[in-house]
Amino acid sequence: MEELLPSTLQCGPAGTTQPLPVELFDALASAQPERDAVCSDDPAHGSWTLATLRRRARLLASAILSRLRADQRPLDDALVAVCLPRGPALPVALLAVWYAGAAYVPLEPSQPVARLRFLLEDSQARLLIAERRTEPKDLAAFSSATLRLLWPSGELEEDSKAPFPEPAAEAPGDLAYVIYTSGSTGKPKGVRVATGAVTNVLHAFEDMVRKGAASEDDVLVAVTTFCFDISVLEMFWPLCYGFRLVLCSAATARSGRSLEALLSSRRPEPRQGRLIFQATPTSFRSLLQAGWKGGENVAAVCGGEAFSGQLVLPLSQLCGAGVWNAYGPTETTIWSAAHRLRGDEVVVPIGRALPGTKLLLLPEKGSLAFLSLR
Repeated sequence: MEELLPSTLQCGPAGTTQPLPVELFDALASAQPERDAVCSDDPAHGSWTLATLRRRARLLASAILSRLRADQRPLDDALVAVCLPRGPALPVALLAVWYAGAAYVPLEPSQPVARLRFLLEDSQARLLIAERRTEPKDLAAFSSATLRLLWPSGELEEDSKAPFPEPAAEAPGDLAYVIYTSGSTGKPKGVRVATGAVTNVLHAFEDMVRKGAASEDDVLVAVTTFCFDISVLEMFWPLCYGFRLVLCSAATARSGRSLEALLSSRRPEPRQGRLIFQATPTSFRSLLQAGWKGGENVAAVCGGEAFSGQLVLPLSQLCGAGVWNAYGPTETTIWSAAHRLRGDEVVVPIGRALPGTKLLLLPEKGSLAFLSLR
């Protein structure tokens, strides 16, 4: 597995230390337990408060710790695979892994079983979190180390009487997750990302997009599979900074019309909050074709593909709270640079480096041509 570049392990801007994601979430849930935190576009899942998320995550974390300690191996950088459908139980499981001081490996249940087996074997994950009705049958060989969740409650199938753990004492350089590349150019590679690097990106986007106008009524609609690293920003930005997360099903995300209807229905009243939406240029084109109207209180983050100049004017006109072109490879943690559109760009730049990040522009021969520091 590829190691994360050491220069990206810095937690927050130079000279500061930001709380780590699970610490941010735990403090927020302790202070405002009854605040609505997460829901799905499937009404069957209901809406979960911060207190509910915290209780279920800590319950699952105690079970994770019990299973990991049973094999009498060190807990340092232990990997826990998570194979769950999109719904409120998914962030519960990811938070639980962090509460336990471990790191997660995302497995999309809809992916081919051969890929899932490869990821489990290559990552050497010590535990698999799944739910019985979606666990691929061909992963049965791994079932002796499987914790299953009931759906849609997200409760453990087996009650755990172990005490609830507090957030594990982690350092910024400790492992947060391992995400695998698609393997389109060869064998999939696991990219190891540190917890402090995640904190850095969350803090950067909070400061860049919501600074000065943050509201607890802000809503982020998350459409990205959690096997794609930009989902980390979607999932944990609202949960760590106190606004609402709406998880979009895969079926809705694939349909421009369904996604347009969801975004329109979830947009707060202009004076009450903002709708934040992150997607690829392909998804934004699909939305425009479906007749999406945006709004004066819509903020958009676009990345994952080249930002076509043809999208600049329509998105700038529809997203009154700003449009950001974000750039960054998985190896440097989600996004490394961002540019807020003015609305007149012909060629859209990738923007300035996020705080704590270095951008190096190298010609083909590899000598340094340009350096951007934040």
